[in-house]
Amino acid sequence: MPGIIVGVDGSPHSRRALQWALSEAAARHASLTVLSVHDEKAVTCTTGDLNQNQAAQDVQALVDQAVNSQSGPAPPVTVQVIPGSPAAELLDAGHHADLLVVGSRGSGGLGPRGVGSVSSQVAYDATCPVVIIFPPLAAGQAGRHAGRPRFHDLGILRDDDLSFAPAGSMELVPV
Repeated sequence: MPGIIVGVDGSPHSRRALQWALSEAAARHASLTVLSVHDEKAVTCTTGDLNQNQAAQDVQALVDQAVNSQSGPAPPVTVQVIPGSPAAELLDAGHHADLLVVGSRGSGGLGPRGVGSVSSQVAYDATCPVVIIFPPLAAGQAGRHAGRPRFHDLGILRDDDLSFAPAGSMELVPV
C-alpha cells in the first residue's frame, strides 16, 4: 500500500485524522488508503460477529462525506475494512506506506496530550513516518505548557523524513 494510510474507526478523532490525510494526500498527489480495523476480540465479546458489509458501508459513507467536504480535487481513495488487531494491522499496512496517519483521543495518561494505546504502538513500532492527530487544546491549556515541547492540534511526525510536514500547520515533536 504505497501512499498515505489512515486508520479510521468512526470516532471523532479518527474523522479528524481522515480529514487531515485527505488534505495531505491531495496536496502530495498521493493515493490514500482508509483502513478500518475491527478488533476481533471486542467484536466477539459485544456483538458476536462483525457484519463486514455493514462496516464497509459505514466507513465508505464516512469517507464520501469527508471527500465531499474537501475543497479542490480529491486524491484516489481506497477503503479497506478488515477484522484484526488495530495496531497490528496498521503496522503491517505501514510497511509499504509513505505515511501512516492515526487519531488519538489524548487519553493515554500523559496529561492533555497523552497518546492512546493504538496510536502509541503505531508511533513507536512503525517503519514509516507517522502523524498522530490530536483533539484541539481546550481554552487555557496552551499556557500551562509554555516553554515545554507540546503537541498542537495535529500531532507527531515520526522519523527524520519531514517531507510530509505541512509548513506552518503544526508543531512537530520527534519521537
